[in-house]
Amino acid sequence: MSHFINYLSGDILMERYENNRYITFSDVSASHIHNVFPTFSVKYVFDGRLDYKTTAETFEVKKNNTLYAAAQPGEVRSHDPGHTRCVALCAGFQEELFLEALRVNKTGCFSAAPEAVYTDFSRFPQFLDGVFSKENNEISKLLHGICASAAAGTSLRECVTEEWFLMLAEKIVREQQQNYHSVSCIPVKKLTTQKEVFRRLHLAKEFMDDTFLSNPSNAEIAKISLLSEYHFYRCFKSAFGVSPHRYVLNKRLAYTKNMLEKGECNLSVIAGAAGFPDQFTFSKAFKQAFKISPKMYRQNLQVGA
Repeated sequence: MSHFINYLSGDILMERYENNRYITFSDVSASHIHNVFPTFSVKYVFDGRLDYKTTAETFEVKKNNTLYAAAQPGEVRSHDPGHTRCVALCAGFQEELFLEALRVNKTGCFSAAPEAVYTDFSRFPQFLDGVFSKENNEISKLLHGICASAAAGTSLRECVTEEWFLMLAEKIVREQQQNYHSVSCIPVKKLTTQKEVFRRLHLAKEFMDDTFLSNPSNAEIAKISLLSEYHFYRCFKSAFGVSPHRYVLNKRLAYTKNMLEKGECNLSVIAGAAGFPDQFTFSKAFKQAFKISPKMYRQNLQVGA
């Protein structure tokens, strides 16, 4: 099995292979590697920037970003060959483990799905491959922790158990179930178009997660998605069940709630930090969202302390 791993991962720094599940921590700076998706795979870039080419497109995966991909032909090379060190973690497992996790977690749109749905869902082109950042993705944070441990010299056998693979499969399934539901709600007919629109919506959503304190307009966000303002609004609301404006407002209000919980007492300061024009507007929005005024919420926290 060692030959198999080296073939798909380049200059191995650490590796583990057991029961049709593998994980490698590799330096792929000078490599142009083929057959990088022999099974369902998760790729996390710990350092540098890599270009992963799948059957459908090429994904630029930057530092602290994760790529999911179903089993399919593919290759990888450094985005800046000869200039940047690229270190990546690759974890993969056979379809059977993924399908078992999918069957066990039969919720939402999968609760009454026929058997064929499970098989098709985990394969190209049905599987929702894509890139996710560490800041906004639980699985990326999990993989970053493994990379940090490996970079510090901890053996993968110490930090990656058989149960770790089961946990990873379950987390991916739960995340993909939500994504699958979002894609199916996008008001276009072709699956390939739905996936492309979802990818653009995801880019816009990450932009909103990064800039919500500046209260970006729908027009600004729509430009990130390369969709018209109305088409973006319609597709975002269909996919995520909330309008872009409400999504940003909810992020801002959650931020103010966190400030109150951390001990910030000046409501004017909190309002300004979250992009509200004044304390009155902030208090009104806070009460509408949480059914309590920020002043009363602050008092309850102080009494509880």
